[in-house]
Amino acid sequence: MLCLDPAMFDIMKELAADRATLLILEIQSDFSGADLAEHSRRVGLAGKGMSGAVMEAFLRTLRRDFVEDSDRVGDAGFVHLDVDRQAADPDENAMALAAFLSIPLKTAREIAAMRLFGD
Repeated sequence: MLCLDPAMFDIMKELAADRATLLILEIQSDFSGADLAEHSRRVGLAGKGMSGAVMEAFLRTLRRDFVEDSDRVGDAGFVHLDVDRQAADPDENAMALAAFLSIPLKTAREIAAMRLFGD
């Protein structure tokens, strides 16, 4: 299993072109503005002294990047692409997990019922 940032799209395309079977699970989380701001500061994307207006503009850009990355992955035509969404019904996520992990749906439902998107 290899975890990649969707911004590493070229690597995904290279892997998909190889003879191996590539299974992709996109995980879509609903990040609050505070969560994104804190993470951005922690990883050095945003300075601690960034003003509120500048931070809001930065967060809009960051969210737009997330959508564009997700759209690019979805539009690429990967054969085995499944999506696990925080806002989705647990059964929908269970189906994605079952396909990605090649596990029975019952097991996937048990996993989906856990707090996968909690702190």
